[in-house]
Amino acid sequence: LFQENININGTRLLGWKVLKDQILVRARQLALGAVVRHIHGDLHCANILYDPERHTFTCLDPRGAWGNQQSIWGDIRYDAAKFLHSFHGSYEYIKNRLSLFEERADGSYVLQTAHSTVVYTKWLDAFCTRWSVAQTDVLWIEGLCLLAISKLYQDKALQKQFFLQGLILLNSLL
Repeated sequence: LFQENININGTRLLGWKVLKDQILVRARQLALGAVVRHIHGDLHCANILYDPERHTFTCLDPRGAWGNQQSIWGDIRYDAAKFLHSFHGSYEYIKNRLSLFEERADGSYVLQTAHSTVVYTKWLDAFCTRWSVAQTDVLWIEGLCLLAISKLYQDKALQKQFFLQGLILLNSLL
């Protein structure tokens, strides 16, 4: 995973070794430009319930803590990116083992997931317009979330899939 180049689904992408410095610079820029608002902090599909009788949504399990800081305030782009990674970033598919993943002997990978570009594009357009934020910022944060979340899983196959999905997304933004 930490090569200069990595082959995923037959496409040669820049690997962590090449992207690391760019990613760290961009992460610092994003942190400096934070759009601070009241946020959920762990907004993803599994934390949203739909009531079909009332036609309402309820968000569950807000984070409320960031390291040593206890707060409900954070970067609104993070909430958007965290929600987006559920379907665009294929988090739910990978976590629930609905993806196809192969690590080949030649060091290449196959990672196939299902997601709907149309749905996420409409939602992201509306969100970014509403909050006057750049779509690329939200997508960068989504990619960073996928890279970071890989460390939260003990299963090596899941770790690799999240990391690779993050690399795929970040490569598409360069």
